[in-house]
Amino acid sequence: MTTAQPAVSSDAAPTLDSLISDGLRQAKSEFQKEVLTKARETGSISEADWKEANNRYKACLDEQGYAADLLYDGSKVLMAFDADSNESEAAKKTRQAADLACYQKTSAFINEVYAYLNGGSDRPDADAVQRAVLACLIDRKLVPADTSYDQFLADLEQNEGKQFGAQSAADEEAVTKCWIENT
Repeated sequence: MTTAQPAVSSDAAPTLDSLISDGLRQAKSEFQKEVLTKARETGSISEADWKEANNRYKACLDEQGYAADLLYDGSKVLMAFDADSNESEAAKKTRQAADLACYQKTSAFINEVYAYLNGGSDRPDADAVQRAVLACLIDRKLVPADTSYDQFLADLEQNEGKQFGAQSAADEEAVTKCWIENT
């Protein structure tokens, strides 16, 4: 079992403590309480506990009929759902509610504390991310090859900072993957 060691200074400890305290206050399962209590005592969350929390999250979604894959990227984890361009708005809201409910009772706060302890809060600057996403979109022919960075930024601003718009619903998953892979 690999144990995550805290990568925080004493100046950051109150923030870690507040994350753990919030998690313990809002925990919806005994497993969450056990992991967060141990994190408070040891200053770490083991990789095994972190992955177990996310396996429980996935199992909860599976039980509700939603196929999803766990994607680990360093100290971050993402849940990827199969894209269904025919999914109604009501079905999407039902899936999102199930996703939130499963997350809250399995890996909520555990993921945040684990990422905090393992450098997950260190992110590349927004400019680097946006340039990498644009390159990905161009490489996958999701935007015209001559799309400039300024055009890309203008689209982001026009869409209130949301992802660069897909040309069709079928492209939405591919666009999302470019963002996931580069953040």
